[in-house]
Amino acid sequence: MGQYLNPPKELQNQGRVIKGEEYQELVDQLQPDELLFALLDRGPFIQAPYLFCEEEFEEFRDVRFKSRTYFALDANVASQYKIKPVGRASAEP
Repeated sequence: MGQYLNPPKELQNQGRVIKGEEYQELVDQLQPDELLFALLDRGPFIQAPYLFCEEEFEEFRDVRFKSRTYFALDANVASQYKIKPVGRASAEP
């Protein structure tokens, strides 16, 4: 089961937009203390999954959303929302 930032719109206030279509392309843009998230507008609701691995990224990639924006979020900020860093979806130091 994945981890989600709640409330999801905090990504717009706390995160940094990053551009790309491929997982590695996005991860390569992260700073050492950042984690990868997506802000996904599904119409009736918005969600912000933590994309901690390529499999998690792929799970959301092929789903239709009204909009999809990727964000880098500082791990310390994410921890305030009870997100626990796992795997490799953060940049290498």
